[in-house]
Amino acid sequence: MQQMRFLAAALVLIGHTLHEVYDQFGMSQNYEKMFEWGVGVDIFFVISGFIMYLTSASFVGVRGYPVEFLKRRFERIVPLYWLFTSLMIISSFAVPSAVTHGNLSIFHVISSYSFVPWPRADGAIRPVLALGWTLNYEMFFYIMFAAMLTFKRSVFLYVLSLIFVVLSVCHNFVPEQLWIIDFWTNPIVLEFLAGVWLGWAFKRGLRIPGIAGLALMLLGILGLVVAHSWPIERVLKAGLPAVLIFAGWTFRPNSGNSIVGRFAAYGGDLSYAIYLSHPFSLNVAALIFHRLDMNSPWLFFFSSIAAAVCAGALVHHTIEHPLINFFRLRRQRDRPSGARLEEMGR
Repeated sequence: MQQMRFLAAALVLIGHTLHEVYDQFGMSQNYEKMFEWGVGVDIFFVISGFIMYLTSASFVGVRGYPVEFLKRRFERIVPLYWLFTSLMIISSFAVPSAVTHGNLSIFHVISSYSFVPWPRADGAIRPVLALGWTLNYEMFFYIMFAAMLTFKRSVFLYVLSLIFVVLSVCHNFVPEQLWIIDFWTNPIVLEFLAGVWLGWAFKRGLRIPGIAGLALMLLGILGLVVAHSWPIERVLKAGLPAVLIFAGWTFRPNSGNSIVGRFAAYGGDLSYAIYLSHPFSLNVAALIFHRLDMNSPWLFFFSSIAAAVCAGALVHHTIEHPLINFFRLRRQRDRPSGARLEEMGR
């Protein structure tokens, strides 16, 4: 699972770095457009549904668990996101030339901290920290999933599925002026639902041969290359390949504890920190290259990737991991109220 998280973060990082190379140096966009690099986000959504089901399936219908579930999700996601949102706000005032779409309104700032979709100055529905749009969806997933946990186990999955399918169908009938509803009814929410059902299948012992897993992953990659420029919904050209890649990797036999596997798993630990911090790393790298009058696109690409990973590791070890430990220790002190609830996967 951590290896998949690392893959997802790496794809997003590569895609954004290629865009920065084009933006800063005018290099051809062929590399950026040859592949649906943003599929990393779609993989994250599938992982989210998968993990939530595996860690919560045993507590469906248990009194008090939905609140505990939300509390733990908020502890995991919110502090670091608020930190980088605050840094982006500070940056927009301190170095406005380095921040794209830096014009802020009080409503935009409040909505960014509260995970509510809101248009920025150029009309795009993006929070202050632009990539936080994915976390607006994550928070929506958490709240919907927690609400469904109050149902009986026999109907939990069916009610959840019905709601997300209905939301996706309604998307075509929602006017763009109702941007909050338009945002949360986007068919991309079906990627989370797919992850939930994959979690259901995994928990029941479904596994596939290694060759079948490889075939699914190759099919997913092929779909990303072929359908990248097709005028179809993202859930089809990126979401479906994300499901195939994730299923092919996750349901195959365990390949062992190799050095590469351990490195990728460590990268998974860093994935959230890399995801949130890499826009700052790329901006700093661009400023340094311009200050030193360096004009090598590929040197910028590889050095920016390395800088983003190092910055993510620094954030993880100095901020994120201590926060995780802080909340974990606080829960242990607060027991026995939470004693019968298992520690959720991180």
